[in-house]
Amino acid sequence: VRMQEDENLGRGVIESNGGYVATVVGTLCSQDGVIFVEQKTDSIRDLEVGDTVIGEVNRINPKTAEIRILHVEGKPVRSLPATNLFADIFVAKIVDRFMPSPGDAMRKRDIVRANIEQLKPMVRAECRSNANLGVIQAICPACGEMLQASSKEPDVNVVCNRCDYVGFRAISNGFGHGYEIPDGSN
Repeated sequence: VRMQEDENLGRGVIESNGGYVATVVGTLCSQDGVIFVEQKTDSIRDLEVGDTVIGEVNRINPKTAEIRILHVEGKPVRSLPATNLFADIFVAKIVDRFMPSPGDAMRKRDIVRANIEQLKPMVRAECRSNANLGVIQAICPACGEMLQASSKEPDVNVVCNRCDYVGFRAISNGFGHGYEIPDGSN
């Protein structure tokens, strides 16, 4: 590619060792004095504020739960850049009641649905703004069986049918239904 003096480099093209290199697969184009590559493949998947994500609780810290983002709902399945793989959920953004620690509302390996609320300087998510957010799947910490939703006892909303474990999770209205929320759930 030979550039004219009045042309500039656009997206998908860089200068290297005195020449020009396409950084994405596509067709080389020139428009309004800018040389760029019209990308043929799906672009890099980036998170946006407001995205709903499915994540696995990776770590419980004193004031935050760290989730590893597994999927962005409503977008094609594709790997995220390393800078967008993890998000923090502050304890005050997990459930709409007092919780001293995130470990009181979710546990490591729980699967959660959350909304992204901040991207920089770190990715932050929340589970309070909608009833479909929160823990959607949890396993018993004692025996590994899938927990079931229950409303039989106050302050207990999950139970294990194998070992009689009972506990509290910040559950979504879709808890136990997989990634899709059934019609008519509140």
